[in-house]
Amino acid sequence: MIIIAKYWNKLSYIILLVVSILLFNPFPAYGASRGSSLVINDYKVDAQIMKDGSMSVSENITFDISGSFNGVTKEINFSKSSGISDLAVYEISGNNKEPYELVQYASNGQSGVYTIDSSNDSCLLKIYSPSKDQYRTFLISYILKNVAVKYNDIGELNWKFIGEENKVPLKSVVINIKVPDGAKSGELKVFGHGPLNGETSILGTNTARLSINSLAANTFIEARVLFPSSLIPESHNVVNENAQTRILSEEKKLADEANAQRERARIIVSLINVGAIVLLLGIPILAFILHLKYNKEPKPQFEGKYYRELPEDCTPAVMSVLYNFGNITTRDITATLMDLVRKKYLKIDIQRIEEKGLFRSKTHENYAFVKLKDPDSNLLEHERYFMDWMLNSIGNGRSFSLDEIEEHTKSRSDALEFKNSYDAWSNMVKMDANDKKIFDDSCDTGKWIGSLVGIAEIIIGIFMVVFGGFIGIAVALEGVALMIFALLIKRRTQYGATQYAMWKAFKRFLVNFSNLKEASIPSLVIWEHYLVYAISLGVAKEVIKQLKMLIPEESYHMEGITYLYIGSLMHGYDSFDRIDRISSQFERSANSAFTLASSKNSSSFGGGGGFSSGSSGGGGGGGFGGF
Repeated sequence: MIIIAKYWNKLSYIILLVVSILLFNPFPAYGASRGSSLVINDYKVDAQIMKDGSMSVSENITFDISGSFNGVTKEINFSKSSGISDLAVYEISGNNKEPYELVQYASNGQSGVYTIDSSNDSCLLKIYSPSKDQYRTFLISYILKNVAVKYNDIGELNWKFIGEENKVPLKSVVINIKVPDGAKSGELKVFGHGPLNGETSILGTNTARLSINSLAANTFIEARVLFPSSLIPESHNVVNENAQTRILSEEKKLADEANAQRERARIIVSLINVGAIVLLLGIPILAFILHLKYNKEPKPQFEGKYYRELPEDCTPAVMSVLYNFGNITTRDITATLMDLVRKKYLKIDIQRIEEKGLFRSKTHENYAFVKLKDPDSNLLEHERYFMDWMLNSIGNGRSFSLDEIEEHTKSRSDALEFKNSYDAWSNMVKMDANDKKIFDDSCDTGKWIGSLVGIAEIIIGIFMVVFGGFIGIAVALEGVALMIFALLIKRRTQYGATQYAMWKAFKRFLVNFSNLKEASIPSLVIWEHYLVYAISLGVAKEVIKQLKMLIPEESYHMEGITYLYIGSLMHGYDSFDRIDRISSQFERSANSAFTLASSKNSSSFGGGGGFSSGSSGGGGGGGFGGF
């Protein structure tokens, strides 16, 4: 558990990354260099079997080029034929058909030429056409000699138009194979081999078609076409055999195997769909159970609308941890500062500073906080740390001022130091708050249950997608949602829930006390205590506005009674305004430090149907690439 907790953030990131890759990047694109990729958007073949058994082929190929390429390649495998002839390359642009020139040698950067690298049973075309982030369409035509076999009873074409060696995924494939005229209805048969989502069809009496969407790399397409042997009377590829029965038996076996695979796939998909439905319905129920058992707040033992006195004598920062569900804000720094003034560990002095301008001078007030006594055991650890931080890290050991704090947070190094001190202080506040047992530790069990089930559901969802159940996407996303929900599980204890309800009612009283006719107005000494909590609760301005209307001016002119007395320089209702000004300036400086600390350093990533999965051993093959 400790190891899992230590690496939880990285584990969550890896899981989400794997999900994203599997769900949204199913095909690895082939690229000439890092950051470049090549996909064939459209691949159309028109093949014509001639009377001598040769086949004229015209391939229309549209490349979707991302990044930079010097050109593209096309490998033609002509095994099980008598060779290749009449090879030509063109580029198609609109209605224009530009021929490319065959050369013995070419270098990167050239355009409009191609080379042929031949071996015993294949040739590699390198088509030089520098491209960047665009579509390019090429037409490649050639004749394959003696590819059709003339048996005693049947003519056969058995040919791979795309081989397993192809490295480029294709989005759309259409292959038309036309036989010589003369066949009657039913005499032309076509069988397709390759991915089971491919389809075959017969067009008229002389054209067979193979088609497929989304052909992955390293996947072949093979066509087997049967037709009357009389259609290729001039063929030299003659075999003295009655082959039709054998061929149909072979195709039946391949078809039976493919149909069995389809049936197994249908069963798997059905099971996946049932399992997905169970998960999709069951996980929300689990989440609801986790919510009731580990996340739902206990019913507070206080239900009043207003609470007219402090619910508990705790520091404003500890109160904020309770109120904000484990978090504190920069307002709590100001509240802690003013609470230490109220407790007479610090006092506020006003410094009038004259600034000379171009035409006239102006005066502004700087508020200094002077140590009255050293921190003692009456303060909590976070209060003692706060005084040491402010007096010794920012001030001179005896005092510090708001101008010094603002100056201290202007450079990035000082801002980082301020942020680190704030983080240390925040952790101390939370530890002091934890001593009060305001949060339910049993919620951790709910976090682990929900997180582990969420991880398991993500993995199951990935497997569902891999096996063809796209409902797995919803399952995986639900797993992610469950993980997020689980990580957010938390609740207060019965005591914490009651205290939270009382503090909410107290906040409501602070906002509305001047409108409560039956409410007696507490003394100024009590209000100075209330005001530090109003700062943490974010309603100090509202409280000060009401106090200025209800508290007589002379009440806060008596030195020693209240920390609202700051000296003879404070007179009139400016006393409250200065408290608000101190809070605003302190909070502004702190937020400025956090923003600067988190900023990045400047710098100096045969009648039609489905395909069979096996091969009938046909010739041909080849594939595509880029360079």
